[in-house]
Amino acid sequence: MRKDEQTNCPSCDNDIGLEMASRPEPSIVAILMASIGGLLAFFGLFFGLVAAVAESAFLIVSLVTCAIAASLFVLAYVARRKQIGEWERREEKSLASARCDYCGSQNQKGESKCKSCGAPLNLQ
Repeated sequence: MRKDEQTNCPSCDNDIGLEMASRPEPSIVAILMASIGGLLAFFGLFFGLVAAVAESAFLIVSLVTCAIAASLFVLAYVARRKQIGEWERREEKSLASARCDYCGSQNQKGESKCKSCGAPLNLQ
């Protein structure tokens, strides 16, 4: 993370920390599916070019290869969205546990009392 990136909450200006400011790295499964999909898309387009110029029998190979590539792209996208969704749910739960039930101010993780009103925080 760069030093000039904002690490404060835009609504309450509390420091949210570096671990909350950045999203998780993509999983190796999503990277592999997208990479193999890209390679298959390249070959599918190449086979399509061969089918257009010389041999029309390559058209079926081209279409099948492009269909497999598209499905791999979709699976990689779904895997990444699932990973980001899980991360966002964990972050929302973490922020909710640091919010004061009485005054509503956002506190740092791990604090036992609210910094604004002094009320005990709901430790989960």
